[in-house]
Formats: sequence, C-alpha cells, structure tokens
Amino acid sequence: MERMEHAHGQLKLGESVLIDDLDCHIGVHAKGHGHKSYFGYFETTAELMGKVQQAGVGPFHLELKDGRAGDIYVTIHPSSTAGRMSADFHVTGELHDKHHRHRRLTQ
Repeated sequence: MERMEHAHGQLKLGESVLIDDLDCHIGVHAKGHGHKSYFGYFETTAELMGKVQQAGVGPFHLELKDGRAGDIYVTIHPSSTAGRMSADFHVTGELHDKHHRHRRLTQ
C-alpha cells in the first residue's frame, strides 16, 4: 500500500450534495494484473453524517477537487471526538479523472 493521500471534495447522492467541504484520506492497494482497490476515511460533524445515514446505503458519489471521482460505499461509526462521527469507505471500481488525465496517489 502506498501512503494515504489527503484530499478534498464533495459527497453526493445523485445530484444532491450531502457534504460540500469533505476532507478525506484515500489509500490504494495494488492487485494483480494492474488493478487497484481504493479505500479511505473521513470525519465530520454528527449533523452532516446524519444526512448521509438518512440517504441510505449508497452507493454515494465522491467528487474530489482535483478532478477525480468515483462511487463509494460508506460505513459510519462513532468518533473519539465528541459531536463528530467517522466513516470508512471503499471505491467501487476506479477513481476516474473527469478530465481524463492519468494520476496516481502522491507518495
């Protein structure tokens, strides 16, 4: 696994923005035949995470400010910080660059 990358973006369900200023960390596992498995986590207020919980099981759409995007499934759990919740996610398929540029996670 490469080092986790710090990224910013939005979490959406369809065209509805659930979290506008998402601050997350993304990692990748290399698999056979050049395939990759992306995963990550984020933490936000219990109020915003409540919107995600009410929206259902997903898949949700993660759009990063650098142009990458992908569908994710989220698992929500309590944070060690009062008033906040954490979420782990995995990307279904690839993180695609909306501008069709090739990218890799920074090291």
